[in-house]
Amino acid sequence: MHETETLAKALIKLLNKKVHYQIGKSYIYISRAIQSNPIPIGLDEKDRPIFSTNFSFKIQEFN
Repeated sequence: MHETETLAKALIKLLNKKVHYQIGKSYIYISRAIQSNPIPIGLDEKDRPIFSTNFSFKIQEFN
């Protein structure tokens, strides 16, 4: 497994079903991964793999 895929899987594990946290000025009630594994979408200009990860966030903005 390539390091990029490992990092993408770690991101999914970190954010899937995570509740009650803040990013910047946004309060996140819950985040969920849309898929259970990263999706390979090709290579960049240096032939490194690119993966897609998609998430849904329920948020409240702070003023």
